[in-house]
Amino acid sequence: MVRFSVIAALTLAGIASAQDQPAKPDAEKPAQPAPAQPATPEAPKEAPAGPSFFSGEYAELLSEGHTFVEGPCWVPTKEGGFFLFCDRVKDGGKTLRWSGEGKPEDWRVPSGSAIGTAVDSQGRIYQAETQGRRITRTALQPDGKPGLTEIIADKYQSSKLNATNDLVVKKDGAVYFTDPTFFTAKEDLQMDFCGIFRAGADGKVTLLDNSVKAPNGLCFSPDESLLYVNEYSLNKVMVFDVKSDGTIENGRTFIDFGKPTPQARGRADGIRCDADGNVYTTGPLGIVVLSPKGERVGALHVMGANNLAFGGKDGKTLLITAGNKVYTIKATHKGAGF
Repeated sequence: MVRFSVIAALTLAGIASAQDQPAKPDAEKPAQPAPAQPATPEAPKEAPAGPSFFSGEYAELLSEGHTFVEGPCWVPTKEGGFFLFCDRVKDGGKTLRWSGEGKPEDWRVPSGSAIGTAVDSQGRIYQAETQGRRITRTALQPDGKPGLTEIIADKYQSSKLNATNDLVVKKDGAVYFTDPTFFTAKEDLQMDFCGIFRAGADGKVTLLDNSVKAPNGLCFSPDESLLYVNEYSLNKVMVFDVKSDGTIENGRTFIDFGKPTPQARGRADGIRCDADGNVYTTGPLGIVVLSPKGERVGALHVMGANNLAFGGKDGKTLLITAGNKVYTIKATHKGAGF
């Protein structure tokens, strides 16, 4: 079993000043996600005292030998539930399922090279497919297997989406998703910006923001009054106010990690909130925990971590994807929505 140490807390960092909203971002293609670095146990063994967000000292290796894992998500069912996560293998990728016991098994193959997964209140599975550059919805059959898959969004106005990356479903059923340009050739792009979009229950796709250069992971605060969006290229977390009509405003920097270094690799990629409003994001050395005020209050050292999800019957199991490996660890706080 491969293990990685937990850093109980890191030094505090204030909230950075609000970001100016440019009228139109340049069309420069953001940096592509770099291959995850091999996970190593090289991390400080001690850190300033602070609250613990992880019940164990180490994260446990669940599986390895994948191609490029991403998009973890917990799917609740009458029987309890299971995790899904994506592996961007050749020939269309696949989505795997893990029930909490044994090893992950194939669930949806191929999966359109999906790298983002979410679930709605009806148990339907939404995925951001990079191959088709679209958002799909897959019905969940009584036996837990995938049913019919339908396209929810693949265009904005008359233009094909860039490369849908991550998504989250609001309580009202609207799907919020990010659309950077990763994995899509420059000559195939039909839009000159990256966007944060909303696909409503009526099927309408609305552009919410195009000021973020490379929008990636996103999640809501527990009360859905805030939308957190990771900016991959600039390595920072943005936060927006969510208006009553579902649009967003007042985009500002929540925390800026700065340029990754050999000693602190890791970027703002996947992101989740716990039930108390703390923010868990990938970043330097693995997972960084931020208070609702943007203070660094904890961390979990897993080099190569690119996404995470809360799950389990109590909402306190974290599934972490990292390059070609998947890890689990128990959290002391349950995830938002549990």
